[in-house]
Amino acid sequence: MRWWPVTVRASDAAHRRQIGEALIGAGASSVLEEGDALLTLFPDTVPRELVRRAVRRVSITAVCTCDASREVDVQATLHGTVGVHREGRIAIAPPWLVHEAQAILANGCLDVPGGAASGTTPNEHEHTTARHLVLIEPGMAFGTGEHATTRAALRLLEHALHPGDVVADLGAGSAVLSIAAAMLGARQVVAIEMDEHAAAEGERNAQRNGVDDRVTVLCGDAAALLPLVAPVRLVVANILSTVVIALEELMRDALQPGGEAIISGVLAAEREEVLAAFAPRGWNVVEETVDEGWWSARLAVPC
Repeated sequence: MRWWPVTVRASDAAHRRQIGEALIGAGASSVLEEGDALLTLFPDTVPRELVRRAVRRVSITAVCTCDASREVDVQATLHGTVGVHREGRIAIAPPWLVHEAQAILANGCLDVPGGAASGTTPNEHEHTTARHLVLIEPGMAFGTGEHATTRAALRLLEHALHPGDVVADLGAGSAVLSIAAAMLGARQVVAIEMDEHAAAEGERNAQRNGVDDRVTVLCGDAAALLPLVAPVRLVVANILSTVVIALEELMRDALQPGGEAIISGVLAAEREEVLAAFAPRGWNVVEETVDEGWWSARLAVPC
């Protein structure tokens, strides 16, 4: 599939958040925020005018640039720029770096002979030996281990997951967190993703990693699907803060007593707003972290 780039500039932070949601609703699988700009890609099946209208409905002052003259081959663009990453017992790599990643698993460290894994990113968990390899075909499905929100969610997931857990992964994207959960011992994982292209890629990734017997990918709205897969012991939501807040009650109702939720994709500046929305129904912060300006947390409900 071919993709074309979009840049939207908006000075108002609230508008940027709403525009990000509108872009995802129009067909983008992920949105990157850089300063006052939102960057994303759209498949060539999405009309440019549809994207412009989606932005204008949120803000008439935002500047939307659709570069219709330049199509991007995502696979070719990412090849050579995506490296091997490790978070605790999980190593994540694209298929073309499988041998380098396997060397990391064999050596139990981040150093690969000959410097083959120069894309590897160290972290505070270097003393932990990587045990599981997740192969993710990078594309516009969010989640290759490159982004701070994915890294944080993986760290929290390893701390929160109990062997035999049933897990719901909301806004699953590439299904990297779902696959990691299965490898760490989850009995069943339901990956819910609204974007059909991302959901299809997530399903292929589950098959590629041999966990499709435990990871089920559902394409649709998490608000409609989460109640159908409840009860679960763990919910993972690496999504925008407004979506997390909107889903709070459904997440609470879907959890077993003493269940937990991992939320990520929230700007550090939005922490208090999110916690205020979660407080009335008894959520407790078990663990939290800030990585490159993104706040992620592990929350629990009473037993």
